[in-house]
Amino acid sequence: MMNVLFLDIGSRFTKYTLIYLSDSSFKSFNSFEKNNIEKNTTEILKNEEKNNFYEVLALGLADTEGINYQRVIDYSLYEDFINSLINDIKKETSRNIDVIFLSVGGANLYSIVNNLKIDVNNQEITHTFLDDYLSRKARIGKIQADNIVTLPEDFENIISILPRLFIIDSVDKTYNPIGLTAKNNIEIELFISSIKGDHKKNITKPFEKLGFEVTDNINLNSKNALFFIPNVLAYNKAISSGNFSSKKLRDLPPLAIIDLGYSITELIVILEGTPYLKVYIKRGLRNILKDISFALGVTLEEAENILLNINISKIYKDDEYIEINPFFYSNSNVIQKEKVQIHSLIDTVIIPRVEEIAKLLKSALTNSFSYSLISNILLVGGGAEIKGIEKIIYNIFEIRTTPFKINKQYFGDCRLTNLYGMVEVFVDKIYQDYKRNKYEINLVKSNKVKGIIEKISDFFKNFF
Repeated sequence: MMNVLFLDIGSRFTKYTLIYLSDSSFKSFNSFEKNNIEKNTTEILKNEEKNNFYEVLALGLADTEGINYQRVIDYSLYEDFINSLINDIKKETSRNIDVIFLSVGGANLYSIVNNLKIDVNNQEITHTFLDDYLSRKARIGKIQADNIVTLPEDFENIISILPRLFIIDSVDKTYNPIGLTAKNNIEIELFISSIKGDHKKNITKPFEKLGFEVTDNINLNSKNALFFIPNVLAYNKAISSGNFSSKKLRDLPPLAIIDLGYSITELIVILEGTPYLKVYIKRGLRNILKDISFALGVTLEEAENILLNINISKIYKDDEYIEINPFFYSNSNVIQKEKVQIHSLIDTVIIPRVEEIAKLLKSALTNSFSYSLISNILLVGGGAEIKGIEKIIYNIFEIRTTPFKINKQYFGDCRLTNLYGMVEVFVDKIYQDYKRNKYEINLVKSNKVKGIIEKISDFFKNFF
């Protein structure tokens, strides 16, 4: 029925996956659901493990070109890269692409929590009522944001409005108000995300030339459509679909996700099961690799091999060395090997930079949130692969810190967490629309392609 491409375009790598939704084989799920109408959705999905919503056609990492700090800096290189990537994926899978989702984060994403109060008169709260009201207040992708919240001048396009919490008649708090009746008013705590206007134009231009059009709302029936997914939603969804359910997340104290990327490091606070705020700094894995490269006279690739093969929290002995061949000897006929003490490299080069990143991130967070309330920090992104980095970050924040990987086939890489979350945001949206009978769909497992990912069992009930 639909081939959907997800792209997480980073400064170093573009993470991508193409999935297929089939409309020919989910009949068994439909009949199963009808026969278990009194059971809740989670129970049905846990018991019906043989069915899957989608199958993976392609998954990989490509070397990004024309991007720095998640911004287009060389459009010609970027356009050629996108065209080449799209063609390669289509050739590899022998499939056309119907819909594309792009991740957005860093300096290109502005997110804020804001309250919206609605005066009503004995209003039953339905999905349709909430959808219609919010769409009147701020059409996604258009400049009507002042009706809900004042955005910075450069951020003119709202791409997501996520209700976090509902207060009925100024008394009753709930996460799921559907079916309740409000006598006088409804207050909604909204997590609003918007994209920087110039970035939107630059990042989408190659796709528009390929015939794709930026549109407002995720719709299963769309063709040649291009959507944005804020990385804050994707990371939250990845966590709740991975090791935690949304309900369990709501019961936990606040936690933080740190994405230690190549050029930018972001921190996202999850409060009561949904995103609450994000901060970022223009420091990342590249800064660490450059420091090693400059100190040892090696290439960035060699610096990365060195970094990933040591434990920066381990105490090494004086006689433990690594051997390097500095690049200024590369044209020499004589191989010049040098020995470098591992503990000296860690203490004087690596740890100072990691500590700087952690301190800058902590300072950025302190301006917006009391970090002492955070119970856990989960590390994702390429920097999370550095052995022992969690101990250095713990020393700065004094908060339990753990590298996080998705326990799903193919996505068990710290760099793919956001990509996996993007897929889950889309799948959940389609399923929720299906439950609300927005359109008739039958989704089933197909055995044509190897490696079908497990279906999610817990759904992000607040996303719509």
